[in-house]
Amino acid sequence: MRLHREPEAIQESEVAGACQAVYRYADRHSLSVVAAHFAEAAAWADPSDAAYASDAGFACRITNVKDFPSRSAAWYQRAFILSIRARNEKAFISALTGYGALMKKLGNFAEARSAYLRAARRAVRTGRRRKAARAFHYLFALGAETDDFTAAVYFARKSLSLYPVHDSLLPYLGHDWAFLLLRRGVYGSALRVLRRVERMIARPLDLVLVLGTAARAAGGAGAWEDYQRAESAIQKLIPHYPDRAAGALIGLAEGARSLGLWQEAASYADDALRQARGEPDPELVKTALVLIDVIRRRVPPEKETAPDAETAALTRRLAARLRRWEPRSGGNLDAGT
Repeated sequence: MRLHREPEAIQESEVAGACQAVYRYADRHSLSVVAAHFAEAAAWADPSDAAYASDAGFACRITNVKDFPSRSAAWYQRAFILSIRARNEKAFISALTGYGALMKKLGNFAEARSAYLRAARRAVRTGRRRKAARAFHYLFALGAETDDFTAAVYFARKSLSLYPVHDSLLPYLGHDWAFLLLRRGVYGSALRVLRRVERMIARPLDLVLVLGTAARAAGGAGAWEDYQRAESAIQKLIPHYPDRAAGALIGLAEGARSLGLWQEAASYADDALRQARGEPDPELVKTALVLIDVIRRRVPPEKETAPDAETAALTRRLAARLRRWEPRSGGNLDAGT
């Protein structure tokens, strides 16, 4: 309104701040395309601010629409340059972790690991515990996804030791740990963690992912009611958040496979492949194709296994932290994460 009424009196920083406010609102409500456009607008309006550039990189990265990932890379590159010029360590570390997450999404795991390690070391060296916790968190998640179990447990422990009690990403650490347990066949423990995490995730876009993981855990644990509850919730959410559908549908297919629901598993896996082909993450397509093949051949998943002592101890420690967690205002994902 002021821009229309008195354009000559408006400063660049005010326009950028207004765009940033819309971006934050849209991000909290999982309006990903709107969020990306306004984050980019803020960065254009104030081209000297590294934090705005990092926000734009983050918003474009999580928007699974054609061309957005390449725009994300350009914004992170700008954030690097601006943060170095301004000697802004916080913005530099955020840009590193964000760039690492983009590389992970694009399947370049070596580049992702390198960026995360640089961010973690820089954060530790400059005394930024929260930033270090997040960088170690991403290293842990990368280890879980690539089946590097030893590295994953090591980085999970480091991340948990550094996170503040009420950090906004602690529930996400819980989800990622449950995902690691699933990869190890520890379904029951994973499901117990996810039941708590579900109640802690406010962003619908992220809840779709969590529910997909919960469906897989419930199937592996033989928990029919949990599976049906996750299935119902996913079916209601994915029409509104189609760019998260592929991952959730893979979770449903895996859960149905564990429960011996082969027809439902095949249907969900086919749907997941169709969705994955429209997204920029190549790993989703690979995962869906492998899943379709094992379902067609009716290969059952591995039976549930008991966690080893180290895994069980870390699960208990994480569960205790999650019980103490309370949401804080502005608890959406920060830029660069």
